[in-house]
Amino acid sequence: MLSFICLRDIPCVTCVLAFTLASFLNASMMPATNTMIALNVSRERRATAFGIGSSAQAIAFMVGPMGAAMFARFSLKAGFATVSVLLLGLAVMVALAVREQAGEK
Repeated sequence: MLSFICLRDIPCVTCVLAFTLASFLNASMMPATNTMIALNVSRERRATAFGIGSSAQAIAFMVGPMGAAMFARFSLKAGFATVSVLLLGLAVMVALAVREQAGEK
């Protein structure tokens, strides 16, 4: 029994509709991600980049709701703190690793 997911007060239809909306939003991001990969990765490495991008999206789509359920069960404050630290770390990594080409504005 999944007692850590506390959805007893939310009707099942609402949960199904929310999951459906999240699925459509996830699907709408895939063409944008694929376009960015195609424009920025050499032809020889493109298949690998598409595989990594698709795998990252699939993992995020699985881990995100699981993490949200876990933090909803135990501590929302800890969840927001964890996400903020992860996003701050990601922002630092992007700032250090991503450089625009000289000709672009």
